[in-house]
Amino acid sequence: WDKEQNSLISLQEINILNSLSQNNDKSLITKEASRIKIIFITNKVINYTSVFRDRIGIIYNLDRRYFDVYIGLFTNVNNPNHKQNILSKIRNVNVISNYLDYFIKSDKILYLDNTYLQYNQSLLERKEFHIIFYPDIGMMQSQTLLAHSRLAPIQCVTWGHSDTSGLSREVIDYYITSQYFENMDNTEIIKENYTEKPILLPSLGTFYYSPRKIVDNYFKPSFEQFALNKEQMGFPKNSLIIGCLQSFYKFNEDFEHTIRMILDRCAHIPDLKDNVYLAMCNSFPFNKLHLARLEKYLGKYKLQIKWFQNLAPPEWLNLISICHIMIDPFPFGGCNTTLEAFDYGIPVVCKPSNVINGRFSLGFIKRISEEVNDEQGLIEKCLVANSNEEYVNLVVRLLQDKTRYNYIFNMILEGKKGLFEEGESLRDYQKMFIDLVKKHLLS
Repeated sequence: WDKEQNSLISLQEINILNSLSQNNDKSLITKEASRIKIIFITNKVINYTSVFRDRIGIIYNLDRRYFDVYIGLFTNVNNPNHKQNILSKIRNVNVISNYLDYFIKSDKILYLDNTYLQYNQSLLERKEFHIIFYPDIGMMQSQTLLAHSRLAPIQCVTWGHSDTSGLSREVIDYYITSQYFENMDNTEIIKENYTEKPILLPSLGTFYYSPRKIVDNYFKPSFEQFALNKEQMGFPKNSLIIGCLQSFYKFNEDFEHTIRMILDRCAHIPDLKDNVYLAMCNSFPFNKLHLARLEKYLGKYKLQIKWFQNLAPPEWLNLISICHIMIDPFPFGGCNTTLEAFDYGIPVVCKPSNVINGRFSLGFIKRISEEVNDEQGLIEKCLVANSNEEYVNLVVRLLQDKTRYNYIFNMILEGKKGLFEEGESLRDYQKMFIDLVKKHLLS
């Protein structure tokens, strides 16, 4: 990265990094260091998960002249084949292997145990990291338990789990978020949302690779040449498909009732009646309560709903690509699904909440608007609702108004470059780590 772009690390900051090896402050555990030593602890990077997609660009591209980067993975260390098992898993998926191969060859993988907390504590203490970074506290029990320990002078978490860790600042210092994903009009809400101290980066805070580019490069070259059309995917040829491809835990009665309102409205519009379909995902099986509610609200339209099980990345993007619009659930919204839709220019209608997991789509819309200089905020007016009624109106109008739809579609296609491989995010992360070292270890 730094060969292609100016990393903006100043000479003064380089001198500060070099002074790590000379600092005698007892708060700095490491006795000798020429680089900031940091470890990202998560098992979510050994699969093609949302955490991998959100975070790997930052982890992989941190400037190795100034950062000594490790990845911590949980395994059963009592199994003599535990390392080989993980390495085989990594190398079985091209995209995972591509980004983790450096860490494997450089011996930058730290193998933690699934069960023995004291073993993990001792191992991390011996390694003497300046920063321990937990991308997704709450997604794995062994990681969550480990996070209760103060094992580095600086400990951080971010939005892999899309929520505060709930841990006190005695153990987790900072939650790394973004101004795009927070309610900047009310800083008190931001403070109340985190037990950690929130750091609001001025960038998106993710060096995110285009999903289409990733799938084309690592899963199935030229995959879009083999894409199925609507009929082949089980929909009428000229149908308008609303994508709601989210995990079951993001559904609630309020959102389900709003979906019903959309379908009811369409049923009374001649051009839309019997022509609007809903694509939904049940990759994680809905429980009886969810199914009962869906039957209650959507049973009348069951012939217009098509469910999809787990799909491989090429087939998943194929499904995304045939959707006319996407609807974002609320109050827990989407993130990766929104980025996948925007990669195809597909509009995503959202209703933001006051917590980060309900504000990702809004943040991406704001970034697109900046990229296309939408000073009048037309894109946001067409995609962001403040009420359930407005949500329904925005969806139906995008289905009805071709001129409006085409304008938004083209603006998204033009502005999406602001979402992917955002150099500002990488520079902000590097500067942030240096600033934290200055504050905690060199003051």
